[in-house]
Amino acid sequence: MVSKRNGTVLKVIDYCKDCGIEVKTSTKARGHQGVFLYNSKDLKRIDISKKLDEDKIVPVVVHEFTHFFHQNLDENFESLEKIFGVKSEILFDELYAVTAFAASNSVELKIRKEIIDIKSKIKEQEDIIKIKYPNFKRSKKFVEFEKYIKNSDAKYLLKYDRVKVFSWFKYIVYSVDTVLKDFPQMPKEFAAYINLRSLQRRQARYSNKYRKLRKYYEKPSELFARFVEGLVIDKDKVKDLAPVSYAAFMERLEFRSFQKLRGILDLVWDKEA
Repeated sequence: MVSKRNGTVLKVIDYCKDCGIEVKTSTKARGHQGVFLYNSKDLKRIDISKKLDEDKIVPVVVHEFTHFFHQNLDENFESLEKIFGVKSEILFDELYAVTAFAASNSVELKIRKEIIDIKSKIKEQEDIIKIKYPNFKRSKKFVEFEKYIKNSDAKYLLKYDRVKVFSWFKYIVYSVDTVLKDFPQMPKEFAAYINLRSLQRRQARYSNKYRKLRKYYEKPSELFARFVEGLVIDKDKVKDLAPVSYAAFMERLEFRSFQKLRGILDLVWDKEA
């Protein structure tokens, strides 16, 4: 027996096929939850990750279908004004609020949490250092440490988290995770500084990833697709987060040019009725 949820999944997939889009639900989706693929000829396909939970399939398929609709409406995926018919500074803020809601379990959120955790760990290491060196500042040279470290193999850990050093006719592996074990005579304040520097490198990597993701999520195509995905997840929540955008979009759904998008949303909303 097919469940109500499974029935909706099948209806949504069949609707995409009726619109000329092949849907594959057992792919890697290029590392994403889903992806819309197209070219200048006849290829139009939605790939859904086989790792996706069943209850997420419909929102993701609708998200990717929205990219298909957007491409037909505006092949350059540019101005949101063409979609919403609204010239408002509020539009971007509203749509990004919906994006944050719709992508609440996204990679972006995980990275943001990781950055917060790293900042907390950096502060912990800094506090250890300041017990003995109260004037220590991250932005300034740590003179006492530099005097100590210059003749130690531990200096390599200021640049790498793990190194293999050739010494006394053999290789020795040193790691930030085992710095006090590898260098038992090292004062704990200096070991904390090595850990702090490692955390700063990690913070820089995650911050760079976060900037790239923010740039991706701020694209008009993603803002629009996340908005429609949000309508699938919780229409009332979207209405609260983006009242101007919601009102404009619901009006546009009555337009003839929006009927394909209206069709797939009706399938989802009929399930909720």
